[in-house]
Formats: sequence, C-alpha cells, structure tokens
Amino acid sequence: FSITSLGGGASIFITSDLATWTEHPIEASGGLHSFGGFVSTPNGMVVVGYEIQPYSDIEDRRPEQRAWRSPDGHTWLPMTPPDDEGELSDVAWDPARERLVIVGTDGAGRPRAWLGDDAGWGSSALADDLGRITELAGTDGLLAADGHVQT
Repeated sequence: FSITSLGGGASIFITSDLATWTEHPIEASGGLHSFGGFVSTPNGMVVVGYEIQPYSDIEDRRPEQRAWRSPDGHTWLPMTPPDDEGELSDVAWDPARERLVIVGTDGAGRPRAWLGDDAGWGSSALADDLGRITELAGTDGLLAADGHVQT
C-alpha cells in the first residue's frame, strides 16, 4: 500500500506485484487536508491527518483532526478522531493490546498520544510544552514516537 495527499485529497494505491498499482481515493470534505499515518490492522486499514478550512481568517485557521477507516483499502469512511482540534501525524497498531495508537497534537499544539478506536479514545500527554510528534513505531509491546518539543 502507498498513500499520497496531493492537492488536498488523498488516495491509497494498492498492488500485489509492485508493477501494477490501483488507485482508491479517500473522499474528504472541502478543506485543505494533510494526510499523515497509515496502518493495517486485523480489521482493515486506518489513515489519519488533519484539515484546515480554506478562506478563513488566519487567526481562525485551526487544524481539525481527521481519520478514515477501510475494511479492504477500496472503500473509505470517516471515523471519529480522538479530538476535534489539532493534528494527527501517525498511527500504529498495538498487537499486544489490540488497539490503535495515534500521535499528533491537541488543539493547543502540545504533543499527545491517543489509544483506542472510534468507540472511545484514551489520551496521554507526551509533553507539556508545544511541539510536534511526527513518527510512531511499535514492536514487542513497546511504542516509540519521535518529533520535537520547544524548550
């Protein structure tokens, strides 16, 4: 699988032989989108990112978290993100606890991790200062996130 977010939209590209790729667009609303992480789970796939409404005053341009779920990579439906405001940067599947882990920022710009799914999210602060976490990885029950925090 591969994801791209060119021109505010996103597509998932699927191949079984690395020679022929099939594009499957993700329907998104009319804002400016940034798509970040993508993960496969036992129940399908999840893509996370954020949206900024175009044509709004600069002080009103607050990112809004967005997430989509697909059972097969072909059909994508919006899912409930952890928070309304902020950015989602990456997502991983935690097989030890059978849950999604998402990293990004809250509405105030502080790095956070969210655990769970669209039925309910738990939250964990990664830092009290402003910052941005951009990558997430996990193995053997351990998770690691990297990015930067203002000091």
